[in-house]
Amino acid sequence: MRELAFAAMIGVGLAIAAAEARPWTDPAGRITIDVPSSWVVSSERTEDFSHVIAGNANNECQFIITPNPGSAGGTVDTSRRTALNDAQFNDAAWVQMSRGLVSIFPNNSVVFISRTRDDSGPWPVQRAELQSTERQVHAGLQVRPGFDILGFCMTYGGADPITVYDNVLRTMGHPNDATFLAEGQRQAAEREARAAAAQAAADAAAAAAAERVAAGERRRRNN
Repeated sequence: MRELAFAAMIGVGLAIAAAEARPWTDPAGRITIDVPSSWVVSSERTEDFSHVIAGNANNECQFIITPNPGSAGGTVDTSRRTALNDAQFNDAAWVQMSRGLVSIFPNNSVVFISRTRDDSGPWPVQRAELQSTERQVHAGLQVRPGFDILGFCMTYGGADPITVYDNVLRTMGHPNDATFLAEGQRQAAEREARAAAAQAAADAAAAAAAERVAAGERRRRNN
């Protein structure tokens, strides 16, 4: 695992977590991840941001947890539907999100390759394959109300352990996720109930209008 560069960028200290911690929880309470037991995990944080690096000599994943004022007032259901909206996570969006991460993309060297979405877990994960001047980077994004969780995995030597990276990025989460999931399910059910009621009202109005037209036609035929 390479030396942390985030401290120089935001001027904060370094905290080392136990390598065997699984899952590992950010001391600031902003992220949980599952990582291989042999990986070392380190974290840095400010009042608003957390930066976590996990890995070994050849493999590394960096996680950036950033506030998102645009979703701060929204519901969990809205955040989940945002993460399902593939159109907004295009190449330009991924390049913009990755700019400034100098420890991963020196000189803003990020190049977009492709994108997908992983729906195999409880939270949708937007995925992207990116390229720096030195190596390919496997990226993931999860959305929660008020903040985004970004993950970037890369290899310094040997073949990419794609399955390991996929699993790590899939397990990105928040310590409050159990509550978030319950809230999201309730909000989704309420939204679907409102939509069903609105559709039923629209269908009833359309049926009533059709009946009025039919009644008018019957009166004309009888006159």
